[in-house]
Amino acid sequence: MISLEVLVLDGGRVVRRIAVNEDLREEYLRRRAEGNGDMVTLWFFRVVAAMFEPLPAGYSGTPIAFTDVTGAVRSVRVKYSAPYGDVVWNTYGSAANRFWISVGLVNVEPTPTDYKLGYKVAEVLATRHVDESARTITLSGGITFTTDTTIYEVGLEWECNVSGLTTPGRILVDRTVFPDGIPVQAGQTLSVVYRITL
Repeated sequence: MISLEVLVLDGGRVVRRIAVNEDLREEYLRRRAEGNGDMVTLWFFRVVAAMFEPLPAGYSGTPIAFTDVTGAVRSVRVKYSAPYGDVVWNTYGSAANRFWISVGLVNVEPTPTDYKLGYKVAEVLATRHVDESARTITLSGGITFTTDTTIYEVGLEWECNVSGLTTPGRILVDRTVFPDGIPVQAGQTLSVVYRITL
C-alpha cells in the first residue's frame, strides 16, 4: 500500500494539501490492527525498508538483526558493496543506491510504460524514515521554488546499478499526475511524502 502526500508550504504554514490513497491506507491500517501480524510480513517489510536505504557508492547497508533458529543473535544486509555487476542493490564502485523525488510540468495521464517525467523541473534526494511498529517506510523531500510554478507531476526515481553504464542509472518507480496542477509561489516549498505501508 503506497500513499502520497503533497504540501505547499509558505514558511511553516501549510497553504495547500493534496493526498492520494490516504483513505485506503487508513482502512488498511485499521484492518491490519485487527489481526495478529505475521513473520512473513515483518521480514518482507525489513527487506523493502532496506531497499529504500540511501547509500553512496562503496557503502553497505545497515544490518538487520535477528535471532537464528539456533537462538544465536545474527545480522544480515540487503545492500552490500561487492563486485557483482548489474545488481540493483549493489553499491560497489560508482553505484550509489538511493531514491529521488522529482517534480514536473506535464499533465498527461500516467501509463505503465512511462520511464521519465514529462518535463522535470526539480528534484531532491529523498530522506528515508522507517517505523517498524507501523510497518511504514516514508520517503520525503522538499523543494523551494524561486519563481511561481504550477506542478502537474510528481515522480519517485530509483538510482542504482544498471547494465551498460559506469555511473548509476535511474528507474522511474512512480509517476503521479495532478490534472488541476499544484500552484507554488516563489519562496514557497513543495513537500512530497511517499508512505509505503506493509
